[in-house]
Amino acid sequence: MAYKLRSRRTFSQAEQDAHQELLSTGRANMTGLPVLPNELLLEILSYWPSIPIPAKDRRVFSERYMERFHALLALSQTCRSLRNVLLPLVWERLEACASRKPLLSPLYHRKLILPWEKEVATELVRQLEVVTVRDPTLAVYVRTISVTLSRFSADTVYLELARCLALLPNLHTLQICGVGSSKALYEVFHQRVFKSVKTLVFPSNGYIVLSCCPEVRKVACTTSKELMSGGVKTMIKYCEQIESLDICFVGDGQLLQSEASG
Repeated sequence: MAYKLRSRRTFSQAEQDAHQELLSTGRANMTGLPVLPNELLLEILSYWPSIPIPAKDRRVFSERYMERFHALLALSQTCRSLRNVLLPLVWERLEACASRKPLLSPLYHRKLILPWEKEVATELVRQLEVVTVRDPTLAVYVRTISVTLSRFSADTVYLELARCLALLPNLHTLQICGVGSSKALYEVFHQRVFKSVKTLVFPSNGYIVLSCCPEVRKVACTTSKELMSGGVKTMIKYCEQIESLDICFVGDGQLLQSEASG
């Protein structure tokens, strides 16, 4: 079943321009948190964890990894002073690989879509919609994407990701923590090219993304020895610029493993 994950609300260019003008003409707050030096403000914000790169064998992160984004977003909306500093940081990283839902074992009801799978898929589409549809001016801030591609509405979600990757001119790091449907990933990605990507992290059942990133310099892969051959062949064929290769070998049964610990 194809789910409608995208909002039906669209914004005209005039509405976007009016929104930006309203934000830019707001009164600057010259007291409290906004007057702190940027270095001190960034030091405070660094205490919220962000998704590590590479994530190695972690597929889904605990909800505490969602706190940084929501804190930055809330602070950026309080006043113009904080917005100028924090807005680029809010959208510098698109992260849709953490969940508030119980992370059940993948062996539990293997054929059923688990709650966390719907959550990460919906969150990915929501963030992509914000930076490419609701306010395309935010697209230039996006530099890193970390995502778990679950089985939920795979055809729709994977296609939306591929569409949006082409609209992010400064994207340099793409991390795919897990792939729920390698078939859907192949069908969507096998003829696309994203030249801006310089760092790529993926599981072995997602090695097709290598063929999409001919300018990649750093590659990290979580794989099993039995599944690595396809990735090596793809690297040799498509990726002549690779300078760093990091391989984490795990058992086949762990490739889609979720972890509840932070």
